[in-house]
Amino acid sequence: MSSDSAYLVSGSADDSLRVWDVDSGEELRVIKEDHSSYSNHSVLCISHDCSKIISASNAIINVYELSSGVEIHHLTGHSSPVSSIFISKDDTILVSGSDDKSVKVWSVATGNLLADKKEFDGEVSKVVMTNDGHILAGDKVGGLRIFSTSKIEESEIEVSIKHVMQTPDNARVYSLCASNDSRWMVVATDMNVLVYSVADCSLQHTLTGHEGIIDCVAVTYSDKYIVSGARDSIMNVWDLATGQLVESLEGQQVEVSNFALTGDIVISTSIVSQYIKLWSTEEKYISHFNLFFRDQSGVIAVTRDKKFVLHYSANPPEIVVWCCEARKPVQSQYKHTCNVNTIITCSNNITALSGDVEGVFLIWNINTTDAISRHEFEDCIRHIAIRKDDKFAAVALKNKISLWDMETHSVVKTWTPLQNENETIERVLLTSDNQVICGLNTGVVLVLGDDETNIKTLSQCKSSVTSLVLSPSEDVLAVGSLDTCVPVWDWRAETLIQIIDDTFKMVSMAFTEDGHYLVTGSSDKLIRVWQMSDGSFYMSHYIYSDLVTMVIQDNEIIGGTRYGQPIVLAIHEKPTEVLEVTPGFSSADGFVDSQRSDDLAPIDTTPSNKSEEEAKTNAIIEKETELDKNTSKESLTETEAQEEVSKPPKKKKRNSQVCCVL
Repeated sequence: MSSDSAYLVSGSADDSLRVWDVDSGEELRVIKEDHSSYSNHSVLCISHDCSKIISASNAIINVYELSSGVEIHHLTGHSSPVSSIFISKDDTILVSGSDDKSVKVWSVATGNLLADKKEFDGEVSKVVMTNDGHILAGDKVGGLRIFSTSKIEESEIEVSIKHVMQTPDNARVYSLCASNDSRWMVVATDMNVLVYSVADCSLQHTLTGHEGIIDCVAVTYSDKYIVSGARDSIMNVWDLATGQLVESLEGQQVEVSNFALTGDIVISTSIVSQYIKLWSTEEKYISHFNLFFRDQSGVIAVTRDKKFVLHYSANPPEIVVWCCEARKPVQSQYKHTCNVNTIITCSNNITALSGDVEGVFLIWNINTTDAISRHEFEDCIRHIAIRKDDKFAAVALKNKISLWDMETHSVVKTWTPLQNENETIERVLLTSDNQVICGLNTGVVLVLGDDETNIKTLSQCKSSVTSLVLSPSEDVLAVGSLDTCVPVWDWRAETLIQIIDDTFKMVSMAFTEDGHYLVTGSSDKLIRVWQMSDGSFYMSHYIYSDLVTMVIQDNEIIGGTRYGQPIVLAIHEKPTEVLEVTPGFSSADGFVDSQRSDDLAPIDTTPSNKSEEEAKTNAIIEKETELDKNTSKESLTETEAQEEVSKPPKKKKRNSQVCCVL
C-alpha cells in the first residue's frame, strides 16, 4: 500500500501488476508484461512519495510510474531470481537481494548500480534498509549481515560490512524487518521470531508460539508491536518491548504468505485462498476484519423491507446506513466510540438498536441517525434481541440480561442467571410473554421466567452457542453452535424434538414464516434449507461466505455476510433469481470485491437425501479453489450447462493467485 493509503498494488502469477484505489475499490490500471519464463511479481514496493512502483520478476527489476504504468527503469545485473527489494526512506536508493547470494544497491533516479555485495554463504531471502541508512539482510542458511552506508558524492555511496552473524542452529531466514527507530532487527525463522539489537547484534527476544514456518514479519509504525504470519494459518501480535504474545489472529483459513503495514493496519494475503484481508491492531482492542471477506467481525443488519443495510465499520467506529436501491451510503452514525458487537432493526424499519464493547446501548433513527435513547451499562454488550411487537428488548451483557422498556426507555427487570465465573452469555432471545432465552459459551441454553429462581436448562450442545431462533409460533427453539448439529427443542416442555445433523459449524439460522422449514448458514459458506417435519435436507445455496445474520420475510432470506455484503435469496419450488446488493465499505474500511455479485448461481431446489447433499457439498468445497478457472461449456453436464446459461454474464476475473500486496 502507498504511504498515503490511497493506492494498493498487487502482483499475480498471471504476469500482471494491478493498481487499486483504496477508497472506492476500483481497479485503476493493469501493468502487463510478456516474459519468456514464468514470473509472479511476488516482490513489490512503492516509493514513499507514491510516484513509483518497483517490481522484481525473476532476475529483472522494473521501475514503473504509478500514475501511468509507464516503465522508467529496467534493471539487470542479478544472475538468479530476485527474492527481495527495498527502497530507502528518501526514495533515492533501491536495495535488492537475490538467489545469486548477493545484495545490490541501485540509484532510483538513474537506475545505475551503486554497490554489489557478495558476503553471503546462501541465497539471500530478505533485505531491508533502516531509516538511519543501515542495510539488513538474511540468507537461507541462517546468515545475517548488517551493512553501513555513507554517501560519497551526490550519485555515489559507500557500502561496508558492519556485522556478520548466524541465527541459532543456522535456522533459515524467511523474512526480516527493522523497527522504525532503527534500533531493532526482527527475523523470522522456521518457527521462531528473533529480535536483535542493530547496534551490537545481541539477541534480545526469541518469540515462540507458531507451529509452522514463519513467512512474514513486520513492526507496526508505533514500534509497539511485532506482527508475524506463518503457515499455521495464524498471525501473532507481539509486544516488541517485552516479547510477550498480545493476540493471535486466526481468521485465515490457509497459510499467511505475505502482509504489509499501513499505520497499525495489517494487510495480509494467502497464496492459496486468492483473497486479501485487512486486520487492525488498535491500542485498546485488537479486532480484525477483511477487505473482501469479513470472517470475524462482520456486524450487519438489514431492515425487513430490504431498503436499508446497517453496516458497522471499525476504523473509525461508525455504523453506515446503505440504501439498497441506490447501492450507496446515505447516513453514518458516529455515536459509538469503540467496537460494536450487535445491531438489530425493529419491525417498523425505522428504529435500530446497537451495543458496543464499552456497554453503550443506543436506540436510534435509521433515517436520520439521531439517538432516541442512550444508556450505559457497566459491561460489554454481547447481544440484543427485540420482541415481535417492538415493546421490549433484551440486552445481554457478559453475565447479566436486562429487559428494556422501549416506551419508557428504562430497565424494568434484570436477570443474573450464571453460577460459574467461566460462563458467558453469547446469544439472547425475547418471547412475546417476556421470557428470556439465552445461549452460553458452554453450549448450555437457559430459559428465564419472571421468577429468577425458575430457570430451565436445555443442554445438548458442547460448544459455544452461535445462534438462537424461535419458530413463528414461538413453540420451537433451534440452537446453533460450534458443534456440527442443531438441536431442536420444545423449549416450554423441555423436550428435545430432533437433532438436525450437519457437518459444519452453524453461524446463523431462521425459520420460514410458516415454520415448515429451517434455514441455516454454516461455516462452509452454504445456506441449507431443512424440512422441520423430519429434519431432512431440502435444498442449498453457495454464497462465498457465511451469513452472520438472517431473517425471513415474504419467503425471502434477508441476511448479511461476514464481509459486509447483504444478500436476498428467494425460496421457491423452481430455480430462482438471486438478488444481491453490494454496498461496499466506507473509505476507512477499504473496499469490497465488486465481482462477487455476478458469481452467485441460482439456488438448487431439487430435493435430495442427506448423503446426496453431502456429496454435493464436498464437490463444491473441492472446487472452491478453482472458482476462477475458465470452464469450457463442452465439459459441462446437461444440468450444469442449463445452470450456466441461467447465470448472469460474468465480469472478467483474475484467474491467478495473489502473490504479493503492498
